[in-house]
Amino acid sequence: MLKTWCMEARIGAPDPDPDPDPIPGLPPRARIYNTTGQPQALPLDCESRVAVDWAGFFGYHINELQFFNRLPTSDNPDAGFVGNVYGVWGQIPPYPYGVHAEPVAALLRDYGVPAYAHRPLRWDDLKAEIAAGRPVYVWTIGAASSNEIPIYYTSKDGHRSIVAHYEHVVIVVGYTESEVIIMDGGTIKTRGIQQFLGSWSALGNMAILTHP
Repeated sequence: MLKTWCMEARIGAPDPDPDPDPIPGLPPRARIYNTTGQPQALPLDCESRVAVDWAGFFGYHINELQFFNRLPTSDNPDAGFVGNVYGVWGQIPPYPYGVHAEPVAALLRDYGVPAYAHRPLRWDDLKAEIAAGRPVYVWTIGAASSNEIPIYYTSKDGHRSIVAHYEHVVIVVGYTESEVIIMDGGTIKTRGIQQFLGSWSALGNMAILTHP
């Protein structure tokens, strides 16, 4: 196993709107109100809980535990769930960790949900989804409340991925000129834009949308 610090990571808080080619006509604020969710059932199955909450918004009803049990497992988070779901949060592979966007999106598609992994997703593209009435499933550090230095991790199959301590997932449901509105475990929370962008960037601005 090889672990090295990811030196090209931006450690400080990024600019609130880093996109070099902003999308014209985006409203300064947008909010989706009819989202619902629940706290996760297992210590480390946040990706499954958010997946079924996100799918539920679009009319697909999936059982959280059934979804988790259908996820592939691996020591590579880009291929499957890493570690014991009853493990301690905050670790990195090969210890109990979680799973990244691609396996989650693939399983959602198996359930008939249009779901596609994006990495990186631009901030303006995320805002465009919200303005269009589509919540966005994103990977952050904590509940988009902190940042961590990304770490390069090499799994047994030789795949190198970027991981970070306290990997977590939330659903973005709104934004204003200064804040991002998220749903975490069914609870609505707000984060400053710089705080959100710094947390989201740790794992490469990873997200799931309803289209490629």
